[in-house]
Amino acid sequence: MLDKITRWKIAQWVESGLLPVETDVRKIRWTWIPSGTPWFDIKAEAEADIMLINSGLKTRREVRQERYGDDWSTVVSELAAEKAKLEELGLGQAEPTAGGQDAEG
Repeated sequence: MLDKITRWKIAQWVESGLLPVETDVRKIRWTWIPSGTPWFDIKAEAEADIMLINSGLKTRREVRQERYGDDWSTVVSELAAEKAKLEELGLGQAEPTAGGQDAEG
């Protein structure tokens, strides 16, 4: 249903000139990303997600879209920027762990 509505709206925008597209509206591609699934048992579900990724049954992108409703590549870029900033500040070794302690503590 969302795809039909999206296609209809894009066609409207192109016809009205709001969206200057010189191509066939049917060739425009999009992806609806769900808002994510809430956690029931965060530890068990995180372990299951890791197992699915490691076994090749799901990709990181799939898990991020299903669980959080965001894009994996954006998260990876943000994690890299955080790591670079921590290293710049001399805090590059302080990694969080499940117990709430950093790797050194």
